[in-house]
Amino acid sequence: MNFLAHQYLSMDVPAIKAGNLLGEFVRGKKYGDYPEMIQKGILLHRKIDDFTDKHEVVLNLVREMNPVFHKYAPVISDVFFDYCLAKNWWKFSEVSLQDFCDQTYDDLESFSPQMPEKVQEMIISMREHNWLYHYQNLEGIQHSLKNLKRRTSFDNNIEDAVKYLYTNEEKIEKAFLKFFPDIQKECKTFLESD
Repeated sequence: MNFLAHQYLSMDVPAIKAGNLLGEFVRGKKYGDYPEMIQKGILLHRKIDDFTDKHEVVLNLVREMNPVFHKYAPVISDVFFDYCLAKNWWKFSEVSLQDFCDQTYDDLESFSPQMPEKVQEMIISMREHNWLYHYQNLEGIQHSLKNLKRRTSFDNNIEDAVKYLYTNEEKIEKAFLKFFPDIQKECKTFLESD
């Protein structure tokens, strides 16, 4: 799961959304430096990543992608699943994708002063370029993958991922639709626990 799914799975709780975003950057026990609800969002981020990485549907998809994308297959599958969520948004939300994105940017900005500078800058860029909304089209996915490639240190063919998505979209979407209700249930249970 990438940024869109992580925010969606935060169940519209602003502090959880902020923590879930921070979960991408906060390692180890450093999450304890944040208020309780943000901590819960950071832990939710970790829960989502762990559950996703171990789910049989995701493991099968990553196995199929490994010969093409090698060690980057799991990360690319996360981006693909955000595309599938955006494409199937109406199945999972009564709020339009754009309204959800606008509310999410507002929520993240309200917690921005509590975040590291690089995360604050990222939130500004998210809104300016409407990152979350653009997961619904292949151009947005291409942009996301270019950013991912820039952050990698090993030689890779991430730029071929959009072509792979286009060719295998039906299979990837089927995997997503099988997996996503499971992660929704897992997150709901996690957030309702003390």
